[in-house]
Amino acid sequence: FMSALATILYIFEFPLPGTGLQFDLSDLPVIITGSMFGIVPAVLVALIKNIAHLFFLTRNAGLAGEIANFAFAVLMSVPVSFFKGKNRYQDIGIAFLTVLFTTLIMGFFNYYVTFPLYGMSKVGAWEIINSIYTPFNLIKGSLLMLFFTLSRPYLDRLIRK
Repeated sequence: FMSALATILYIFEFPLPGTGLQFDLSDLPVIITGSMFGIVPAVLVALIKNIAHLFFLTRNAGLAGEIANFAFAVLMSVPVSFFKGKNRYQDIGIAFLTVLFTTLIMGFFNYYVTFPLYGMSKVGAWEIINSIYTPFNLIKGSLLMLFFTLSRPYLDRLIRK
């Protein structure tokens, strides 16, 4: 179910002009799955949604874009899979650290994995990462964690039932 929901959300991606990046909320079901069921199911949801997107929905990014999206989704779900806040403030702290952790790791991932897969030169790569990719990851990660943190009380009630 969560893979299907993630794939449906992936359909509603929209391009950010001048960046070559696409914004979507398809990672939210991955994060929720990680929180509720653990990292392995979250990785499977991310994998299925990216395979479905690659073969049925993608318009331009191809394999390199899907690999980057998969890495981002998994990185966002790792902290919430292992750390549960005891109150709203701890949840916000975990969300904040998750976004910073993911953004930092994705900078290196883009430099060493995504850029070479796109055939992009590493000359000026850090400038591109810091001016385009880092702000994008901070904003996308923050929005995802905002939606996740707001939905957390409802998810906790589902788990208790």
